Amino acid sequence: MADATKILLDETEIPQAWFNIVPVLPHPPAPPLHPGHAPADWTCGSGAVCSAMRSCSQEGATEQELPSRTPCGRFIACGGHPSLSRSRLEKALDTPAILLQIRGCQPGRQPQAQHRRGPSYYNKQAGIRRLATETGAGQCGSALALAGAFFDLQVKVYMVRVSYEQKPYRRHLWRAGGTGGASPSPETKAGRRVLAGTP
Repeated sequence: MADATKILLDETEIPQAWFNIVPVLPHPPAPPLHPGHAPADWTCGSGAVCSAMRSCSQEGATEQELPSRTPCGRFIACGGHPSLSRSRLEKALDTPAILLQIRGCQPGRQPQAQHRRGPSYYNKQAGIRRLATETGAGQCGSALALAGAFFDLQVKVYMVRVSYEQKPYRRHLWRAGGTGGASPSPETKAGRRVLAGTP
């Protein structure tokens, strides 16, 4: 209907690909400066690559469309699809292209969950069994813990100490799928250094 304000997509209507804006930019973005300019340079201190090469390769993808309907696409359905609502901004700008997502019932936050599912899937395919992340308010940590539980990966979350103390519900959420604690942490060299200087 032309005047519909709420749009619910069926699972069969989920887009088959992600749109990559890089090929249509007037100037391409600069390459990553650290830890290296090429995915082969993106290594941990031990020399092992920090993330799956399939995931790293998407950072520099030049294709305009990247397939989204891989086996990890089922993760989109975890918690339900966000509904889309039409905005009065559409009428003001005379365009039918402005839709707002309503994500009130999503576990964690849907953008973070979507951003973590792909790398988690590719790491699983590459044989990586453990992932670690930092999280400020707990949203990214919760999202990675959810993805880790979905793909049977061990996840360790380091949450900013003030948020760790102020937001117990967030840490309960990521603890449902992972382990971890407050940061700075006595488990890391950097954390021990900070705690020694400012206990």
